[in-house]
Amino acid sequence: MTDPGRRTTLLAGLVVAALCLGCGQKGPPLAPFVLIPAPVSDVALRRLGDEVFVGFTLPERNQDGTEPADLVRVDVYAMTVQPRLLPDRTLDLEEFEEAATLVASIEVSDPQAPPPAAPVDGAQTAPLDLRPAQGFPVSLSETLTAATLVPVDPWAEEREEEDDDEEAPDEPFIVPLMTPPAPGPLQRRYAIVGVSSRGEEAEAPERVVVSLVGAPMAPPAPTVTYTEEVANVTWGLPVGVRRAVQAPVLTGTVATGATPAPAGPATPPTPGTVTPPTPGTATPPTPGTATPPTPGTAAPPPPGTAAPPPPGTATPPPPGTATPPPPGTATPPPPGTATPPTPGTAAPPAPGTATPPTGTAAIVPAPPILQSLPIVEWPPASRYDLIEIVEPEDGLPTMPTPLNMVPLETPVYADRRVEFGVERCYGVVTLDVVGGLDVRSGLSEPTCVTFIDTFAPAAPEGLTAVGSDGVVSLIWRPNDEEDLAGYLVLRALAPGETLQPLTTVPVIETTYRDTTAEPGLRYRYVVRAVDTAPLPNIGLPSNQVEEGAR
Repeated sequence: MTDPGRRTTLLAGLVVAALCLGCGQKGPPLAPFVLIPAPVSDVALRRLGDEVFVGFTLPERNQDGTEPADLVRVDVYAMTVQPRLLPDRTLDLEEFEEAATLVASIEVSDPQAPPPAAPVDGAQTAPLDLRPAQGFPVSLSETLTAATLVPVDPWAEEREEEDDDEEAPDEPFIVPLMTPPAPGPLQRRYAIVGVSSRGEEAEAPERVVVSLVGAPMAPPAPTVTYTEEVANVTWGLPVGVRRAVQAPVLTGTVATGATPAPAGPATPPTPGTVTPPTPGTATPPTPGTATPPTPGTAAPPPPGTAAPPPPGTATPPPPGTATPPPPGTATPPPPGTATPPTPGTAAPPAPGTATPPTGTAAIVPAPPILQSLPIVEWPPASRYDLIEIVEPEDGLPTMPTPLNMVPLETPVYADRRVEFGVERCYGVVTLDVVGGLDVRSGLSEPTCVTFIDTFAPAAPEGLTAVGSDGVVSLIWRPNDEEDLAGYLVLRALAPGETLQPLTTVPVIETTYRDTTAEPGLRYRYVVRAVDTAPLPNIGLPSNQVEEGAR
């Protein structure tokens, strides 16, 4: 029998021998490790009139997280489509590239390339690498032409094949007479693709879209006014600007303090109260009361009675007739006639009319409330973007970025970046929304302004003077301007001479000793502040003081 330990040793040797026999043998080649750059980031799209700006940031790493990115160029594709005529599916990147147009191809500098050697005396310097580097923002622009307004149908061939496969119907299909829906505005869609040194394409980020409807009119050139802290930019309204639209609502009018009376039968007045009459109705007199005639007219006598005598004569009335009242008293009306109410008094309501409760105002009949519901959804009003125009250093187009964080609803903007000696140029665009997409006008005529310090310091306060032996000492409170250079001290003989400067350069301190004052003479003193502007601004004079040396 074989020893078990010896058998185990023998098997182990056979395994080692088999492994050694495989050493040095060539197997199938392994697939090379493929690096694919990460997608571009910070993608932005902005249309200004007939120019579309595309901006993005170049990646610095690959999709697996390794650095630097294997990126040699970035391709930008664009395609014009009619959204309502497209099927309910999106194109993958390969399909999009086949149907779209290559707008631009941007080469990227190699981060692993050695830096150019320092030039030797007399040698020609190496050309600078103007290609953008990884991690830096890049922008480009495309001008919209007639060719870009022609929509592309990526599924045209598929539709033709489906039409060929379908059999002709036995009977013609009758389509009801109706107006086809409007196709809607065209759109221009962009895809940004990074390409590696092996030709591998990165995953494109979400495609960005602009609407190709007619752009609105640009505003006129803005106007700039500024102070030491803020520049106020204003502009006029462009032609065809959209106004805010509100659905009209008509409401009834009720008299102030009025309380609507409940519907139902008329309510009799409360005893002891008066009720205003209904407009246009006659009010019968209260039984047992007299009603005055209309001011300026004589009350007509009852039928069958003689006219009253002229004033100043006493005439007895015929038997059975009413006696006319003395002057200044009311005359009762004939039976069956309407009598107007006395001015300032209320009359009972007409029979069958409602009477409001005591202490409330009359109700003016109000028409029914009519509310207009819009048939279509009104587009929002025009808004604006204020853009600072900056000349690019490398000659490439710069993405126009608005200074305002959100679109402006009023034509005014306060720019608090006032720096004296710095020039800023401003332009304005009109912003409309069509089909959920922003549509901007072209840039207005620019307005450039160089901020110049023309703002003088404030007048010093609290100037006081004290005279002593051969000296007049001055002291005042300090100013708080950041660009303060100092103070000028001026003096004149009191009371009528002209003030003349005592110092040729500004005094930094807030005190001054006039050692040139002659004893026995009185002088007038003022102090003025000066700033550090290239052309110094001198502020208003302080309060005047009079003093003399002993």
